[in-house]
Amino acid sequence: MFPWRRKTDVVFLSRDDESCYQWVSSFLKTLQSVRSVLPLYISSNYLNLNDLEIRNPFFILYHTKRRGRINLTNVTDSLYDRELAQVSNSYGRHRVIVVVDDLEDSSDEQKRRILHTQPSLKLLAWDLFLFDPTEKDKSKLHQIQTIVESKENYFPGRMTVTVAVLLVCVSVMYKRIVSTWDHSTWFMFNIHYDDIVPPQRLIPGLFGSSLGSFFYTSRLFF
Repeated sequence: MFPWRRKTDVVFLSRDDESCYQWVSSFLKTLQSVRSVLPLYISSNYLNLNDLEIRNPFFILYHTKRRGRINLTNVTDSLYDRELAQVSNSYGRHRVIVVVDDLEDSSDEQKRRILHTQPSLKLLAWDLFLFDPTEKDKSKLHQIQTIVESKENYFPGRMTVTVAVLLVCVSVMYKRIVSTWDHSTWFMFNIHYDDIVPPQRLIPGLFGSSLGSFFYTSRLFF
């Protein structure tokens, strides 16, 4: 993991007890990219996310078939319409996945059926993962790991220092090249010495544009 990357805070959203998804949370706690794993029990129709001490959140909406139905969204008595919309609209669907546990059928065909009958899952979450009661598919856990690790944020402070050091090196090299070449060398390449952009004007411009591009890209993807 790069030193300028910020670890992820994984938040479990569920109406079920924390013990139901302990097998997932225990796996996530072993990952270097995860800073903390937090349970958020949903007891009402409103989520107060402000009470969570999270810096770089990733949400897992967990539901177990032990409740009797797969009624997440878009169906009668659905359990998570408002909550799923709240976290997705606040943080982006790329920071939300849904896990449905204790299913008799955890096949890809079953996944397609659920996404077809409950389309908000596809619109508001990045992916849906199905698990049966006995076999916790490790390949699916590793898929979840890949998604969580892709949400690590670049930490701007260290990244800025790295960019600054690189630009200083470029500035020094540029200055040495310009100072060592004589006018005949520039004439050979048909370059007028007066047309060369001085390093003191070139480097701040490069630094400013690079820094601006970095922060703009960070806002788009993180």
